[in-house]
Parts: sequence; structure tokens; C-alpha cells
Amino acid sequence: MKSPNIVVLGCLLALALGTGRAQSLDRVETLPISMQAQIGNILEVQCLGPTAIPFTSASGSTKTLKCGDWITIVGARGSSYFVRMQDSSTGFVPVTVFPTDPCMQTRYRSSQFRKQWVSKVDSMSKDVFLKFKNQLYLGITPDDVSVAYNCLSQSMDQEQTLGGMAGFANSLNPDFNVNGPTTLSLDAQARLMKFAEALNFQLEALNLLTSATTAQTFAYATRHDDLLDRYNALVEKHNNFINFVDQKLHDLDNASPPAPQPSPSTGRQIIDGILQGIANFTPPKHLVCDTKIDLSRYENPFQPSFIYLKGGESSLFDCQEK
Repeated sequence: MKSPNIVVLGCLLALALGTGRAQSLDRVETLPISMQAQIGNILEVQCLGPTAIPFTSASGSTKTLKCGDWITIVGARGSSYFVRMQDSSTGFVPVTVFPTDPCMQTRYRSSQFRKQWVSKVDSMSKDVFLKFKNQLYLGITPDDVSVAYNCLSQSMDQEQTLGGMAGFANSLNPDFNVNGPTTLSLDAQARLMKFAEALNFQLEALNLLTSATTAQTFAYATRHDDLLDRYNALVEKHNNFINFVDQKLHDLDNASPPAPQPSPSTGRQIIDGILQGIANFTPPKHLVCDTKIDLSRYENPFQPSFIYLKGGESSLFDCQEK
């Protein structure tokens, strides 16, 4: 009768230990983006020559890591990744052992934003959706932009290393021989896959950078319009006040002259002078702004010449007093 109780107790202990281990890891959303992008990835330990890899075993038979070993990053704690080896052993490895590839980080960051707006496409009107999407992409950080540009540079270098567009086109048109079309070798197929991946990474980076540009342009235009409206509202209040003072002075001038009195006091002279000065003051004019350029071009993700985070704000609008 004791055996079932022992089994149940053992299961509870195992569950408690597993829960304790999971609780010892940091929450994914609290990690830096570079570390978040690594969670779940299967990576190879890469190093030049025999190198001792810092590794703290947590469970299993594996006590050391070697160059060429494959691991899965399960989570993180502090400045270490919690990893699982192919034999299911687990342990902790310093983050520096597995630097995050800029293109993988850009892809991960893009997916974070895409998950938030893709589901909203059919549930919002076009104007509301674009406003929602631009508000999301205002969350892009300078680090996101820097990493995306590093990804662009890296993927463009890889594209050229693999032969560029000319080499890609030639590989799609193999020479024919008497026995039929020449099949691509495994090496050629691998190069084509890497070339396609390089192009895909470029599109990911371009889309993220273009979305950042569009969001910044939208935010500036919104702030600009708001300030313009507030300025013109103040001009209206000023003009209304001037008209009020002018009307009162006009009414005083048209009133019947009072009985002769002593000369006005110094205080009355000061007040009269202030009112007369206000009436003679040239009021400010309204501002009317015309857009110099077609902002719609910034929504095209395939025009890399327009990619920037903050452009010259004074060049976007032409404002004049009227």
C-alpha cells in the first residue's frame, strides 16, 4: 500500500523541481532584444581551434562543450543562456559564446511588430489602421535601426560573395547537354538557398527601416498640424481681443463729451496709452502650410534611397503668413 504513495510523492517532487528550475529563468520579455531573438534557436558552437567553452552543467551527462557541438537555447538567466544539448543534457553558457546575428535579430523584431498589426487589417478602416500601425512602429529604437543597417550590410556582402544577381540568374539556367538538362549539385543548391536567404534578410531590414521612416514622418506631420492649429487659435484670440479694445475705443470716441473736468490723472493717462498701443499693434497673421513633397512615397518599402530615421523637418513643409 505504500508504493503508490511513494510514486505520487516522487512525481510531486519532480514537478516541484521542474517548476523551481523554470522559475529560476528570466522572463523572455524582460531580456534584451538581442537575447530574446536567440530563445528557441538551434546553434552550433563555433570557434577557431581547440577552445574551452565556459559551461556550467545543470543536468545530464554532458559536462563540457566543444567546438562543433549543437545546442538549443531554451532560456536565459542573467548574462547566461540556459541550453539543452543533443543528449538532453542542460546547462548554462555565457551570452558572449553565442553572439546574436543582426539579421536574425532584425527578423525577430520585425515579427514582433507584424504580429501586432496583421490581425488588425480587416477590423479597421484604412485611416484608423494606418494610424495604429504607425503608432506601433514609433516603438522602433535607435538600436533596432542600427542592427537593421548592419543586417543590410552583412546580407549585401553575402549576396556579392555568392556571385550577385548575375550568378543567381546563371544558376537558374543550366546548360543543356545531350542527356537532358544538367541538374544542380548539392553545393550549388546550398549556394542558391544562401543567396535567397540573403535577399530575404535585405527585404526584412528594408521593411523595418521603411516602417520606421513612415512612422517618424507621420508623427512629425501630426505634431506639425497640432502646433499649427494651436498657433492659429491663439491668433484668433488675439484678433478678437484687439477688435474688442478697438470697438470700445470707438464707442468712447462717439460718446457725448462729458462735462469739463480736471486733466486726467497719471494712472488714467497710462491706461489710455496702453489701450492706444494695443489698438495700434499689428496683429500676427495665420500660418498656412503647403506640403512640398508627396509623403506617400515613404510607404513604398522597395525604395531604399528614402530610408532614414529622422529627416530634415524644415524641408517637408512650406509655411507662410496669410
